[in-house]
Amino acid sequence: MELARCSAPPKLSTEELDELIDDVMKNKASSLIIRPYDPEGAWLWSQWSGSLLQLTRWKVLGLALLAGVNCAVVSNALQADEP
Repeated sequence: MELARCSAPPKLSTEELDELIDDVMKNKASSLIIRPYDPEGAWLWSQWSGSLLQLTRWKVLGLALLAGVNCAVVSNALQADEP
């Protein structure tokens, strides 16, 4: 199970925790909440490691393939029933 391999979150000092709470409670967004973005392709690909897309790509592609095969099988079965 992948969750077993996850390490425990780092412990925050009281000052760090207070700063984090202050950042969350502000009316303005901070850099901790909104991550930097650069539309340049090289920068985007450098952000691949650890992304949600990287972590789920094989499951998504597998399910898409399964759905495609299912559609083809059902389509062929429906066409075979026609006189």
